[in-house]
Amino acid sequence: MENILNISASPHIRDNSSVRRIMTDVIIALVPSVAYAVYHFGWYSLCVIISCMVFSMLVEACYQKITGNPVTVSDGSAALTGLLIAMNMPPEIPIAIPLIGCAFAIIMVKQIFGGLGYNFMNPALAARCFLLISFAKHMTYFTVDGVSSATPLMLIKEGTAIDKNMVFNMFVGNIGGVIGETSALALLIGAAYLMIRKVISPVIPIAYIGTFAVFIALFGGHLMQPDIFMYVLAQLFGGGLMLGALFMATDYVTGPITTKGRIIYGIFIGLLTGLFRVFGSNAEGVSYAIIIGNMITPLIDKNIHPKAFGVEYKKEKVKTENTNASKEDNQEKYKAPAAVKRNAFIVMTCIAIAAGIALGYIYQQTKDIIAQRKADDTKAAYAKVCSDAKEFTPINGNYDTLLASSGEDYGNIVVGDVLEATDISGNTVGTVVDITTKDGYGGDIQLAVGINNENSVIGVEILSINETAGLGMNAEKDLVPQYPKKSGNLKVAKDGGEIQAISGATITSRAVTNAVSAALYIAEGK
Repeated sequence: MENILNISASPHIRDNSSVRRIMTDVIIALVPSVAYAVYHFGWYSLCVIISCMVFSMLVEACYQKITGNPVTVSDGSAALTGLLIAMNMPPEIPIAIPLIGCAFAIIMVKQIFGGLGYNFMNPALAARCFLLISFAKHMTYFTVDGVSSATPLMLIKEGTAIDKNMVFNMFVGNIGGVIGETSALALLIGAAYLMIRKVISPVIPIAYIGTFAVFIALFGGHLMQPDIFMYVLAQLFGGGLMLGALFMATDYVTGPITTKGRIIYGIFIGLLTGLFRVFGSNAEGVSYAIIIGNMITPLIDKNIHPKAFGVEYKKEKVKTENTNASKEDNQEKYKAPAAVKRNAFIVMTCIAIAAGIALGYIYQQTKDIIAQRKADDTKAAYAKVCSDAKEFTPINGNYDTLLASSGEDYGNIVVGDVLEATDISGNTVGTVVDITTKDGYGGDIQLAVGINNENSVIGVEILSINETAGLGMNAEKDLVPQYPKKSGNLKVAKDGGEIQAISGATITSRAVTNAVSAALYIAEGK
């Protein structure tokens, strides 16, 4: 009796991994990306990274101390959350903004739900989406060497041709973007380290990246690009796809536990990312796709799970009206409830995929019509802001550099077409500048500004705007009529100028006025 063995509950074979070891490995894997960010964007990016890591640990320790829970900051999870948040920030972000995101991630997404292991979505991605909504202006302002510029994905979405040099720069990281996502090479090196250490499995990244690549190749609008292969590579290396696929989607807590479930999960978020990038107004979509994937993970785990060893699969007999049926007939009516649920899940997934393909087909059939209508609307706006003109001829020039040399702060400006306006006799009657300010309260505001030969405004048309209804959306009515016959460096009244801002929408008023001022400067120096 003394030799009776005490048998513990399964599993009987345990891994040597600990939370601290896993978190440390992931932090080490991100070191190449951090090093490249410091090299590419400067020392301020390192300040952002260190601040986020330290502040995240401090917030977690304070919250756990206040609530009487064990302080667990030594496990490295809070530091990793802070690091990932920092890597999702633009390089010149005001330091207070990512710190707010760290507090949101640690308290609202992680600790309130019970701490590590209980959060229902990736805290770093939740913080990024929260900040994109709350601080859209700062979260979409990107620079390279101190000069603001559109990201390669946005340029591609606007029709910029892709070449090998552009793809190489995107792979290496010589582009604008957030701190940790620009260099696909550095991220791949880090992911290789994690796979060698067996911290992550390649299943989710392969399913995610593979599905996305196929979707982009089929529906990504590559027909406007000379090389489909280069187009797909640019989409893979651009934005946060590599960072998301290799370091976010592979999160243990918010991803499925089975191999089959991980494949479904990877396919699902790959399709969502493709849909967001191709059909959404933004060039990105990784963060939202992974968060939505996080929320369906419980559904995947509920329906896709391994069969238990040593347990007979029980069948449930379905009641029938024919009580005199033979034993063979009744056996045919036995159903396995889990199988029924699994089949329903597969059917729903197939329907979602079919719907995505149908949507892609419709887009392909209508995109040329939509593009033509947009071009017609833009041409009509040009004619309206310079009514004496009959022809509009593009004028080539490096207008971003011109604005940078002005000594004025026009904000985050993207210059589109600059056109010489001529009358029916071929005489120049003015200039039309297609210009976008990214400083609007709700995002981008695109304008067409007509300027005469004396360099004063003839007219202004708003081509696109997405401001607050009843406030910033009144720009067409309250702001536009103030600009004709104005010249020079225009400012709103609060900044010492003569343009009366819209009540309750100073940000919109200032952004539009700065864009008109920038157009005047371009027309004068073209």
